[in-house]
Amino acid sequence: MDTASDSAPPRLYIEVTSSFENLEPVIDESQTFVAAHLDDDDLTYQVVLLVSEAVTNAMKHGNRFDDGKQVRLEIVIREDRVIVCVQDEGQGFDPEAIENPLDESNLMRESGRGLFLMKRMADVVTYDRDRRELCLELVRPER
Repeated sequence: MDTASDSAPPRLYIEVTSSFENLEPVIDESQTFVAAHLDDDDLTYQVVLLVSEAVTNAMKHGNRFDDGKQVRLEIVIREDRVIVCVQDEGQGFDPEAIENPLDESNLMRESGRGLFLMKRMADVVTYDRDRRELCLELVRPER
């Protein structure tokens, strides 16, 4: 875990192997960090849910649970927004090629809802580094 000094925005950086056993500890550590820096329970819940979905996708679909590959998570809490970036070492993907999970033919599929959920919950969704990095931004409500 890496947290920044008081002059910089709070930051959490985690790097783990793509083992299913690492998923829960990453989510737990993220929740502890976010809850310590946000005074909004709803926003904390949203951030943790997005972390869970993004890290799960990176491990499962990006790295195919290959424990020789890493997943990197960074959470930055700024005054006006929370930024969550997740990077994997997979082949990358075209987010436009992902089928709509609300189409009748996809309703019973076991996967495909995570990216849809992330796009609905986050205010900004970007892909970078040959589409192996997903960044999600949530705008913080004005206080």
